[in-house]
Parts: sequence; C-alpha cells; structure tokens
Amino acid sequence: MEERESPAGDGKDEPPLNSSSLPPLPRPPGMPEASSHETYVVRFPKDQVYRVPPPENARIVESFRPRNNQKSCAGGATSFCRLVFIVLVIATLAIVSLIVANLILYKPKSPEFSIVHFHAKNLPSQKYGHRHHNQKPEYSILLRLENPNKRMNVHYGNGRISLNFKGKEIGFGRYSSKDQGALKQTQVVETLHSTKKALPNSIQKSLNDEKHPKRMILKIEVPIKVSSWLKKLDKNLIVTCDFKVNGLAKKSRNIIQSQECRTDF
Repeated sequence: MEERESPAGDGKDEPPLNSSSLPPLPRPPGMPEASSHETYVVRFPKDQVYRVPPPENARIVESFRPRNNQKSCAGGATSFCRLVFIVLVIATLAIVSLIVANLILYKPKSPEFSIVHFHAKNLPSQKYGHRHHNQKPEYSILLRLENPNKRMNVHYGNGRISLNFKGKEIGFGRYSSKDQGALKQTQVVETLHSTKKALPNSIQKSLNDEKHPKRMILKIEVPIKVSSWLKKLDKNLIVTCDFKVNGLAKKSRNIIQSQECRTDF
C-alpha cells in the first residue's frame, strides 16, 4: 500500500507560540537601553519599615504596664493592702464611737434653779408712809443652782435678774458671771434694787401686809455655755420662778411657802 503523504504547507500555517520568538515590548520614552545583565533595586522609606512598634503604639503599651515604684494589690503587695484596710477600719470605728458618745454621753441638760431665802429691807413704812432713812428698798434672794450634767461644765455669763409683784417690776439687778462643774450644787446671793419710779400706793400697802402671803415672780436672763472636751453648747437661758412668801417685814421669817421654777433651754 502506498503511504499517504501529508500535504505540503501552503505557507499560510501560523508558527507555534514561543516567548523567545515574541518581539520585545516597546521601551518607555526616555529610558536608556538596559543590558541583558542589569539589576534593579527597589527602595522603601525607612519610616515605613517597622522592626519595633511605632512610637504611639509603644506609649499605649507602656501606659498599661505596672510601674515598679507603685504598690499594687494584684502585683503581690498584699501586706500593704492589708495595712490600708486595717487603718480604714480603725478610723471608721473611731468616728462612729465619737458620734455615739456625742449623742448619748454628752447630751446637755438645763441647770436647775430654786429659791432658798428671800429678804426685803427699806420698805415704805406702813405707819408713816415713807422709807426708812430715805433709802431705796432692796431685795436679797438666796438661790440654789444645780448642774445635772455628769460630764459637762456650765459657765454663766453676765445677765439680768428682776422681781415682779402684781404685774409691776419692783426690783432689778445684775446677774454676775460664775462657773459650775459637773454635778455641782452652789448657792449664790443676788441683790435687787428698786426701780426709780415710785410704786403705786396699793402695791406699797400689799408689801407691808403681814397677814397674807405674797406671790411674786423672779425672772433671770443669762447666757450660758455648757461644754466638755467633745461638745460645746451656747444658749440664752431664761428662768422664771413663781413663788409665795409669807411676809416681808423685818420681824418676819420670810419663809418660802411654795415655788415653781421653769427654764427655757
């Protein structure tokens, strides 16, 4: 059999693709011709190459790290934390104790007043209608003062004391300053002088009456200070004593029949 020969090419067949057979790409304008062994080096800016974290990131990381000179309970300094806790507990207990003592043990109480003795002299004469030796009447009052506070002292400043009879002020005087310790009881004498205005005849007649007891009102106005090492209280004290005395003449015994003293504290 005859072998079939392949048809000859007509010159129109395309050659096989090969990179070596491709024409080179056109060179950009202005670029010099490069040799076959030329090497290119690519450079990057140094500020874009990070071998360590950027400065702003490093500062953020350092801010979260515990410093060596700071005490940290989580870092093992448990003794320091216990000491701080104990100090806070002791301070709290001390403050609470002072508040309780201030409310319970140091509660100020008002001083107590009472009249022990009352005496009048130089009263207008019932027989002759004039004062003895032209002297003004005087009233001497013996007072008992008691401080009921167990842990607090009382200081009395300068005040005023007055005596009223039938709605008229018949005597007044100065209440002198004094000090009184805790749970102390003292007696003081206060002298009252008559007013400059002449008393009505009806009042003068009643003062010389020895048959009927006389009801009078003693009023004391004085600033006081109740104090201790823990607490201090300033107060304007007003004391009002309603009392009955059996007589005012010289030969009378001037016995206090009844009395009631009230304090505005």
